[in-house]
Amino acid sequence: MSRPTTHERGLYSRPNTAGVLRWYVRASVHGRMQHFGSFDSKTKAREFYARAKTLGREQRLTPGKTLAIEYTVPELFAIYLPQSAHRLAAREQQRFADWWTAHWPTRRVFDLTPQDVEQARIALRTSGRLSRRSEGTVNHYLKCLRHAMRAVIQPRSWVVDLWSQIRLDRPAGTPPTPLTPIDERRLLTHLTPADADKVRLAVLTGLRRAQLFRLRWEHLFWKQAAVALSTIKHQRPRFLPLPPEAIALLRRHWRRTGQRTTGWVFPHPTVPDLPEDPASWYKYRFKPAVKRAGLTGKGLKFHSTRHAFAVRFLEAGGHVRALQKAGGWSSLDQVEIYTQMDDESLRSAMTQASKIGSNSGKLRKSMRKPIMHHKQRTS
Repeated sequence: MSRPTTHERGLYSRPNTAGVLRWYVRASVHGRMQHFGSFDSKTKAREFYARAKTLGREQRLTPGKTLAIEYTVPELFAIYLPQSAHRLAAREQQRFADWWTAHWPTRRVFDLTPQDVEQARIALRTSGRLSRRSEGTVNHYLKCLRHAMRAVIQPRSWVVDLWSQIRLDRPAGTPPTPLTPIDERRLLTHLTPADADKVRLAVLTGLRRAQLFRLRWEHLFWKQAAVALSTIKHQRPRFLPLPPEAIALLRRHWRRTGQRTTGWVFPHPTVPDLPEDPASWYKYRFKPAVKRAGLTGKGLKFHSTRHAFAVRFLEAGGHVRALQKAGGWSSLDQVEIYTQMDDESLRSAMTQASKIGSNSGKLRKSMRKPIMHHKQRTS
């Protein structure tokens, strides 16, 4: 790596990977030399360095005062986005950052208040491609801003205090629609055998769409009847046991695809080195099959297979803690979202529970007797 070219005290520049010259600031924070940037021009870097030196002098004059670099919102995301470029949602992060940068082009981060964030939330709800955004989409915008603050802003305690006064809305949306056995059979008849195996495998294992389409043959352990799952949504890598039907399904797909031992389980139809695009498959294969099966009005999605897995797991007698581990959920609150049973299942479970106990017959007989008041008993 080439050494940075120093032009002024505390300022230096060097080209990035694209060959564009970027400017950086070197300043002492809490007695340690730290680097900040990058900046588009030397003028912006010099202004930032002047603010940092001023705050440093104030800290020395006022012992115990915490040094806070006063980033503007565009400067905040200019530092945060390169750190999140490796994430799968990097494109969405860039879209969220563009909105915040346009909404607060000159605001400094430390001038923001909970009232400002609430006003921005209202602006997000009343704007968008369809003149409004859902609660879930607004939450994604707010989470992007919070993540950027936590990654860049010091002190971290200021960020925690700010967001402790802000509550994210819980999307009201429609209840989850699990895939019932009858609807599943109707749907599978309108899919090709390969696509039907994907849907059935998702119902048997509860895998998310991204996990299903990124399975690799070397991650399957036939003797142990398990599969190694990679990290997704902040989950740790884990092993998932596979039921016998899932093993038979994968065996059939393994013979169909040439008995390969490495590579993607569901490769791209034209580029075998890449996995099949789950978004394209969902749009051109799954949704037309749902329409042909006459299930459009039920709100079925591919994620309904994960709801079906959770509901059937509990109906079969599985423990909720085992379900949490099998599905990879971080808390029982998340499991509760996926385990909303229908009325018939709830009524059947309550009926079975009411039969437990030896005093149920005596209780029914006592309930048939009329209730007598205290005066009637004494007379």
